[in-house]
Amino acid sequence: MKRKKLNKQTRYDNWCAEKKDAQGHTKQASREFSANNFVFRNKVYISNNSKHSAKQSLQSTRSISVLYICVEQERRFLEQQQENYEKSMKRLADQHREKVALLEKQFLQQKHQLLRAREAAIWELEERQLHEKHQLAKRQLKDLFFLKRHQMLNRHEKVARAVWSACSECPFS
Repeated sequence: MKRKKLNKQTRYDNWCAEKKDAQGHTKQASREFSANNFVFRNKVYISNNSKHSAKQSLQSTRSISVLYICVEQERRFLEQQQENYEKSMKRLADQHREKVALLEKQFLQQKHQLLRAREAAIWELEERQLHEKHQLAKRQLKDLFFLKRHQMLNRHEKVARAVWSACSECPFS
């Protein structure tokens, strides 16, 4: 990763140096052209003693146009690189957002499943307790009736004995 950054920085430094050289050549070429040539009715005439400098200015003009083309290519390359970077970042952000949403969904599903299991366990426990309470109440009622029946039978026996003993003492018998 650092290596790519260094390459980009180096390319940028080289581009800046070329741009400064091109600006220097452009100024020098325009000075030479204006000093050694003159314009007459929108036509450029070159004097005999400055043919050599005109060739140089023509070459520098060509190098400037080539440099301009290189600068344009570099600008387009940087724009394309920025565009690719933005697309990649957007794609990664979307993927991350989807991944987070999926994790949240799974978490909520697991949470709801645990809550449902807890509620089911509580309901089952309450149901069992209610059943046991009902069985206990039923057994207590049965025991109560059994006890009352037993007491009633004992009282009946006692009364029957008293009646039989009274009858045996009865003068009419």
